[in-house]
Order: sequence, then structure tokens, then C-alpha cells
Amino acid sequence: MKTLPTLAAILLAATSTAAFAAPTAQEFVTKASVAGMFEVETSNVALTHSSDADVKAFAKQMVTDHTAAGNTLKTIAAKEGLKPATALDSNHQEKLDELKTASKDDFNDTYISLQEDAHDDAVSLFGDYAKNGDNAALKQFAAKTLPTLEKHKAHIEKLDDMR
Repeated sequence: MKTLPTLAAILLAATSTAAFAAPTAQEFVTKASVAGMFEVETSNVALTHSSDADVKAFAKQMVTDHTAAGNTLKTIAAKEGLKPATALDSNHQEKLDELKTASKDDFNDTYISLQEDAHDDAVSLFGDYAKNGDNAALKQFAAKTLPTLEKHKAHIEKLDDMR
């Protein structure tokens, strides 16, 4: 009868380990490319819809930084035989659509909230892959990009605190 609890413990440990495993190289490329596109597309919307100078300055920086990171990711992915996403997934598309239809009064708060969530996710994704990823070139990219994402996260949190 001791085998059943032991087997259960082994299965639980295996499940727990799998739950915390870094994404595969292709999963990372897909998630990172979608995240980057989302940052650029929502920030382009903010550049045309926001009248807040701080929000516009942040959005401009997002377009610059995430476009550069996306181009680097595409180059690495091509060398590694991986394919970046070419469109947003449905979850990110819904959020982009929400931003596009936000009222003038709600726009900045919606953009800031979306950016906070996106940067929380990006910092987690890149940090995890930098530590535990399965592809050396992508691990290096994730580690090199992470400090910029952390700066973005701190910046957008500061903008939120100023509201």
C-alpha cells in the first residue's frame, strides 16, 4: 500500500516541475513576438489617440524599443529555424480592440493598464526563459532584453501612480 502514496508523490512532483518549466524555443519565439507586436500596436494607437504628453512619450519609446527587439528576435529565430508569430492571438487582439474603442476619458487608463499587464507578462516570460530556456541564442536574447523590459515596467507603474 505504500506504493500508492509514493506514486502519487512522484506524479505530483512531475506535474509541478512541468508546470514551472520554461517554454520551448518555439513557444518562447511565438509568445515574445506576439507580446512585442501587442506593445507596438497598442502604442501606435496611443500615439494617435492620447493627448497626455507622458503617455505619448512612453508609447513612442515602446514603439522604438519593441520594434528593435522584434527585429532582433526575427533574426535569431530565422537562424534557429523558428517562426515568429505574424499576427496577434485572439486574447491580445481583443485587448487591442478594447483600447481602440475606449472613450477619450478612459483611453489613458486603459492603455496604462494594458501596458502594466503586458510588461508583467513580458518580464516573467523573458526572465524565465533567460534562466531556463532550451536555446542558447534565445536565452542570451532574453537575458539582454530583460533589463529594458524591467525599465518599461517601472516606467508604466510610475505613470499609473501619477494618475
